Amino acid sequence: MDERGLPAGSLAIFTILAIIALILIPFWSVTLALAPIPVYLATKQRGRLWGGAVLMIMGAATAALMGWAAVPATMVLLGLGYLPGLMGPSGRPGRRLAAAAIFLIFVFFGLGALAYLSDRAETAKVMAQQSAIVREQVLKQAAGQSQTPGLRAELDKLIAVMPYILFGIAALSAIWLAWLNYFITGRLARRWGFDWTPLPEFSRWQISWVLAYGFIFGLIGSLFSRSFGAYWPVAYGVGIGLLLVFGALYFVQGLAVIKFFADKNNFGPMGTVFIIVIGLLVQLVFQGLSWLGLFDTWFDFRKLASSG
Repeated sequence: MDERGLPAGSLAIFTILAIIALILIPFWSVTLALAPIPVYLATKQRGRLWGGAVLMIMGAATAALMGWAAVPATMVLLGLGYLPGLMGPSGRPGRRLAAAAIFLIFVFFGLGALAYLSDRAETAKVMAQQSAIVREQVLKQAAGQSQTPGLRAELDKLIAVMPYILFGIAALSAIWLAWLNYFITGRLARRWGFDWTPLPEFSRWQISWVLAYGFIFGLIGSLFSRSFGAYWPVAYGVGIGLLLVFGALYFVQGLAVIKFFADKNNFGPMGTVFIIVIGLLVQLVFQGLSWLGLFDTWFDFRKLASSG
């Protein structure tokens, strides 16, 4: 193993920096992806006992500084640092990335459920405060349209299902953290001489066709919620949450399709940026890139299946 990128004391330095990253809760959208690196490094370099020791040291230090909030952080260290350190390179990196994202989704959803069950009154109070903030911001941005009855009715409908939307945001955060951790760990692993399977080139990204059902169910729930009678808030909320998650995934795949054809036709850097900007504008108007990514799953515009 080539350890040219591992100077003396690097593991201790990485561990201290990771603990600092864990206690910076406002920055968890990035730091939770970085914190597992010393656990992964210790496991790969020195074996499962060393990796477990670093995991326990970081978990104990974080618990002393943060209390119960250290539980999800320690679970992230386990799922994104220790377990990958025990495993060899993945033949299907997309599946390993998906497994990491699902693991984080369960961690975040479990955290939310525990917070609700431990103090329902306080959780309801926080939700009401956050809903009021969202409502105020939307009305402020709407300016002259804020007095439109239709806008207020749709906003009230959205606020009523805010818990489901927060679940969707949590799922998106889990996917983002899993990808960021995989990307950064992969870059460092190759420098440290560890075996690692990188993700495919971005222009060749394509998610499983099975996930298309998540997008379809999201459309059904959000567009036909009134057909569910008394359960319409659940149907609408779940639909919006699903669209947040799967719409974002297919948006990324739509960008990959654009990048593929821009590279294939030699558009150059400026041309590629221009066509991506056009794609982003189309996305803002009618979710065009998400639809492009969805249909690419079925019609394989890039002919990735036939090209191997």
